[in-house]
Amino acid sequence: MSVRLLLAAPEAVQLSVAAAGYDIGSGRIVPTVAVVLGLISVVIGGLARARSVGRVGVGNRRVGAVTALALGSTSLITGGLHAANSAGGLGSGNGLAGAIFALLLGLIGMALGGLALSRARHSA
Repeated sequence: MSVRLLLAAPEAVQLSVAAAGYDIGSGRIVPTVAVVLGLISVVIGGLARARSVGRVGVGNRRVGAVTALALGSTSLITGGLHAANSAGGLGSGNGLAGAIFALLLGLIGMALGGLALSRARHSA
């Protein structure tokens, strides 16, 4: 399947995946993206927190911290909105578990980003 076909006809992709026995509902896409953003914020926040000032520099730590804060807050807001608006419970296929996981990763990413930002300000 070519990329052009994937971009031009998402319905055909949905049908081909459903024919294989696994249906990716539209309710799972948003929390999946939010989880990925939260995971990236945790990784960037952890790296910004662990870097030493002499080796990398204060500016890079600050950029990483702000990036972790932005991605973490995006994950937190998106996951929270999806969890509040999802119908059904866990295991119903609406992405509620992914939204809760996005909330958790967003909070962790924001905490790591905030700690790295405060450490960058103190060392500057």
